Amino acid sequence: MKANRIPRKDRFQRRIHSLEDREYNAWVKSTPGNPYRKCKYCGVHTPQASISGHHSYCKIKGISKEIAHYYSLMMEEH
Repeated sequence: MKANRIPRKDRFQRRIHSLEDREYNAWVKSTPGNPYRKCKYCGVHTPQASISGHHSYCKIKGISKEIAHYYSLMMEEH
């Protein structure tokens, strides 16, 4: 098996970037008369998400936790 030649910090940065892209792209346009965007995973609109958060089954919660986890791992690398 080949040794991994990509430094850990670079791998963490790439992973964080891809997760942030997934988190950003989770917000889609709502119906034509509604000015707010909604989460494509749970259907919560932005004002409701800022007040009460996403539903318990929403994938965004997991993505946010993964981003925080990889940030903490990257900070340990210094």
